[in-house]
Amino acid sequence: MKPWVKPIIFSMLSLVGGMVYTLAATNYELNLPDEEEDYREHARPGSDKTLTAGEVFAYFQKSATVSAASKLQQTIFEIPASVANITGEDFLHYGFLTLNDAVWQQAGFFFSQGTERRTIGFRGIFEDWNNTHYLHLVDGIPFNDNSDGSAHTWEATPTIFIKNLEIVRGPGSALYGSNATNGVFSVTTYSGKDLNGSFDFRVRYGSLNSFRTEFLTGDSKPGFQYMIAYQKISTDGNNQKIFDDYLNSGRVDDNGNPYKVKVRDDRSGNYLAIKLQGDKEFENLVFQYHRQWWQFGTYDGWAYSVPNEAEEMQQNRDIISLSYQTPSGGSVRQEILTRYQAYHQNYHLHLVPVGGGGGVYPDGAREVLDFTTHDIFLRYQIGFYLPQRMDFLIGTENSLFYYNGDRIHLANFDPNHPDYLPFLNSRGHPDVAPGDENTTRTLSPFLEPVMRRPLWRNSLYSQWVSGELFSRYLQLTTGARYDRFASMYRNLENNQDTALQFQNISPRLGIVFLPTETFSFKLIGGQAFRDPAPIELFASNSWVAASNAEELKPETIRTAEAIAVWEFLPGWLWQQSLYFTRFENVISYNLGGTNLLENLYTTENAGSDIEIHYTSKNFRLSFAYSYAMLVQFDPISEDVSDTTNLNDAPAHSLRLGLSRQFRYVLVSALYAYQHQVRHSEPLEESSPYYGVGYKPAILPAFHELTVRAVYVATSNLETGLESRNLLGQNQYTAFNSNTPYIYRREPRTFWFYARMRL
Repeated sequence: MKPWVKPIIFSMLSLVGGMVYTLAATNYELNLPDEEEDYREHARPGSDKTLTAGEVFAYFQKSATVSAASKLQQTIFEIPASVANITGEDFLHYGFLTLNDAVWQQAGFFFSQGTERRTIGFRGIFEDWNNTHYLHLVDGIPFNDNSDGSAHTWEATPTIFIKNLEIVRGPGSALYGSNATNGVFSVTTYSGKDLNGSFDFRVRYGSLNSFRTEFLTGDSKPGFQYMIAYQKISTDGNNQKIFDDYLNSGRVDDNGNPYKVKVRDDRSGNYLAIKLQGDKEFENLVFQYHRQWWQFGTYDGWAYSVPNEAEEMQQNRDIISLSYQTPSGGSVRQEILTRYQAYHQNYHLHLVPVGGGGGVYPDGAREVLDFTTHDIFLRYQIGFYLPQRMDFLIGTENSLFYYNGDRIHLANFDPNHPDYLPFLNSRGHPDVAPGDENTTRTLSPFLEPVMRRPLWRNSLYSQWVSGELFSRYLQLTTGARYDRFASMYRNLENNQDTALQFQNISPRLGIVFLPTETFSFKLIGGQAFRDPAPIELFASNSWVAASNAEELKPETIRTAEAIAVWEFLPGWLWQQSLYFTRFENVISYNLGGTNLLENLYTTENAGSDIEIHYTSKNFRLSFAYSYAMLVQFDPISEDVSDTTNLNDAPAHSLRLGLSRQFRYVLVSALYAYQHQVRHSEPLEESSPYYGVGYKPAILPAFHELTVRAVYVATSNLETGLESRNLLGQNQYTAFNSNTPYIYRREPRTFWFYARMRL
């Protein structure tokens, strides 16, 4: 029997067994929370009265609903998706410091990395630096950056203001458009009423000279509410030593062999969030301002050559939004949202050290790139509550991207030379006067093809939910979205104006069977897309990236999924998915080591996710297991090798979480297991690094354990200790490029934690 058969058989038997058990247990009684007075009498032990499906849904409508997957408040049983719901209390109990921390703990996701960015792999799909395949929402506002489309899920985005995080697995483009290919991360932030005048201050200090301070405050005043959150972090980062690309760095020992150098992983940042909203009838009028400032080292260097001196790498964002929703209670609901984003990137790159490239770069290779991209986003949608719990939603979203040139763009090499030679070796170059070859010169704009040329996106989407039209035991959700991306750009090869257009239709169908009040079975099918981001399409005149707008195609993902959700005991929730996914035209950097962004391959994966959760007032428990396998792989780029193996991602991963609140002490533990990972680009025997064996063809499996203990001295003061990677294992993740190193996750670290509430 092939190794992938057993997990699939186990998953199918689990689904069938769950359905048989719950269909036989039609008189199962729910143990609802004590605060739900209207329903407590129906669920107390020994009660003769059980809740109908409609009563269960009515209860969840009050307290435990999710909405990101359908833009409609629904229970986890009827939502047409595989979802995870993480509360602000979960972030506190488990000590999640980033969105990554919370998402990694869920079934289907795994650790991934691209240079300094800690990213999130999903169901056998490696996640690189230049983009992430998730849509990040904050109170319904799209928060992906406008240049490369990334969801900033690492430390750059704070967690202290998170009231709730909904994770929707799989395609979300039917409602949200581009970027929502692998899922949606929807954050709901605290309001002034939630905070009620409190002041929450937290501080952490730990290994690797890591410091983190946060505060949160807010209140409700006559006529308005406010929330203010702030985060400041800094760390020296990973202390790993690697063999970098000595052909660029020139680093060899006395015998001419490459040697290891310490990566540059220092990171720091500030984040300010301000939320103002009305009160009473204007409570749904909300203004937000978010200021993100982020500075980092490039870890392995942009040219896979660790810089021999500090770099100044900054990414700053200003996001301003204004939204209004009609008050709840009517049969019609409307939303209007406008958001402006300015994304400023300031790179002082040391690409090749002095004397690198075999002496080709006597002064090294340096580039300064300072630019800002702008975008405006508009949404209007209207929904109708119809008889028999039916619902119809229609909306439109429109955005404009604009680039006005660079503040500064300098280099001492020619980025338009095929080999990026320094001007010293570019004699005869028409722009370089004799005797002036080794100077730093002004370069043409980074996004020159679309300078002062707006990029437009227009979309229209709709969704219909059947409610109880057919019966209370069967619900259909169907919808589709049309997106059109259009721009005029200047082709730098022929200096001609050229039209570029992408059109995408993203349908979705969900069928949900509700045989009992504690079990549902879902069949989901959908399609999503991610259009190439502006940098992927139009980057030019730089070592940072090169593009090919004429050939680059959108990424498309199609998924079919069967999901079972079962509350098998009061408070115990089991969710399992069987899925098949086809991911077409994956975009990333060329694997041959160039900076060209291109479509690399198409892959088909299948697998299963299983998770069990239990939550009570003082106790939390979670279990998650994921299995992924490769069904088919089709290379697109000539630099990608064909394979029959699942590469750059683990076939198996396991997560366990435990949190217990005692009278004065809160303890929690998070365990993660990641199966071995096979490299798509292992070193060849001809490589000068092959003999040292630093980049094996298969990365070993690893275990990670995070523990924390917090002493609650008073209701206003607590302090504690935390350790991450307590087992001290070397944890490696893959990098899908022909480079001589792999990424190591952080070593064992210890943290001191304190929190004060006023």
